[in-house]
Amino acid sequence: MNKLCTILTLSALAAFAAGAPSFDDVKPRIRTDHPRLFIIKEEWGTLKQRAQLPSIAPYVTEMKDYIEKLTDKPRLEFKPDMVKIVDDKMVFIKNQNDQNAVEYGVRYKGGSEAARCAILYRITDDPKYLDLAIQYMQVMNEFCALSQRSRILPEWYNYGRLGMLVTYDWLYD
Repeated sequence: MNKLCTILTLSALAAFAAGAPSFDDVKPRIRTDHPRLFIIKEEWGTLKQRAQLPSIAPYVTEMKDYIEKLTDKPRLEFKPDMVKIVDDKMVFIKNQNDQNAVEYGVRYKGGSEAARCAILYRITDDPKYLDLAIQYMQVMNEFCALSQRSRILPEWYNYGRLGMLVTYDWLYD
């Protein structure tokens, strides 16, 4: 075990000694077209085909069902038993866990929902999902603005914001 730790430590030190590449070294490898996060343009066709496979189709159906159950008019919805809005800021009525975050006071943030809609749009070509993706991105924007106004942590993890960024990348052309 000591030998393994020594090898891993030396490997890590060697990697750090090499130094980080400069931006000029990395820049030529950055794609200029969209999408470029997680999925690239050439992969959408394959993704569409795989979404129809019997092993994958149930997950697509589950995603559709999840979106359908939310609403057809996405908006920032508050949990009235958790929060109230005072002077355009979120105020918690009761605490959740050790620390409050704006995500505890809303039904959904919009970012993850936007990403799901973007995938559904790309694999079904149904414009309904494109419209919903854009609306959920707007909800995420409102969520972040509310967090900033309220001076409260938006979310513990960055899933919502990452979902919004990925959605933009996937839908932008």
